[in-house]
Amino acid sequence: MFSAPSRPSLVPQPQLSPGSEAGQKRFLRFALGSGWVGILALEQLQEVIQVRLEEVLPLPAVEPWVLGVHSWRGDIVWILDLGTLLGLESLTEFTDPHARVSAMVIPSGEQMLGVVVRRVETIVT
Repeated sequence: MFSAPSRPSLVPQPQLSPGSEAGQKRFLRFALGSGWVGILALEQLQEVIQVRLEEVLPLPAVEPWVLGVHSWRGDIVWILDLGTLLGLESLTEFTDPHARVSAMVIPSGEQMLGVVVRRVETIVT
């Protein structure tokens, strides 16, 4: 289980739509490519950031889904390719290294994980 973030979240907090209840859990929907989508509970999410793949420092002898580390606000964030981890197409195969990609920053104990996805879509209840 992920711990609660210690700093304020910068994830946009949209207004609840008519008919939705304040007590309902909200999720961030994201696309992985090839028709695959996923959701992540907003309470587990610190922030969504944009990262250039060329700014990610690759590490030797790690799994292929670990793209490397990135400096974010003075913290080290492990950048992970969720598509590769799940056996789908790798984000790095079709993305220009100069382009920015979306990374969902998720606290995990003392570490910060930046889970890279093809596209962040919307917040759902």
